[in-house]
Amino acid sequence: MATPDIAYARVGVRTMAATAREALTENSATMAAIFEVLRERGIKDRDMRTASLSLNPRWRAEARQDGTRAQVLIGYEASNQLNVTCRDLAKLGELLDALAGAGANDMRGISFDIDDKDQLMNEARARAVRNGQAKAELFAREAGVELAEVLLLSEMGAQTPIHRGRAVAQMAAAAVPIDEGEQTISATVSLTFAIE
Repeated sequence: MATPDIAYARVGVRTMAATAREALTENSATMAAIFEVLRERGIKDRDMRTASLSLNPRWRAEARQDGTRAQVLIGYEASNQLNVTCRDLAKLGELLDALAGAGANDMRGISFDIDDKDQLMNEARARAVRNGQAKAELFAREAGVELAEVLLLSEMGAQTPIHRGRAVAQMAAAAVPIDEGEQTISATVSLTFAIE
């Protein structure tokens, strides 16, 4: 078990306007403010990446006098989504609140991870091998045979799940409360022994 030390958040801006240019211009201005907030709070450029950018017409169905319905253009929606990596979880709640204050109105959730899992994975692998050896010795003892050398040792697939937090729907005036919990890092090995 280990406590995550890094968080990934997807934040973005959706804007509606009468014309495509107005929607995109307003969206770009808000995104510029969001980038500024991120940099002011110590988020490096390498930890910000555009995830999606879209500009779409918005339609509304209206009834005609003849009883049919027609699609009427009511404006355009611009959307810009940004993947942000926060390496200081103590500041994550304040960061989310500041982003909302800068105009981020489309937050798609948070996930937590462990930045450097190599040592933890190696500990899990070593523990898996020791557990496998202990089980093999138990089976051999109960079967009345002796274990010889290991013929095959393979890893079945390391599991390091990213813990997903709840989607952030609305921002409070104070820092957003965040709890990263713990993650399980596991390794599964297969050992094949010769027996005597």
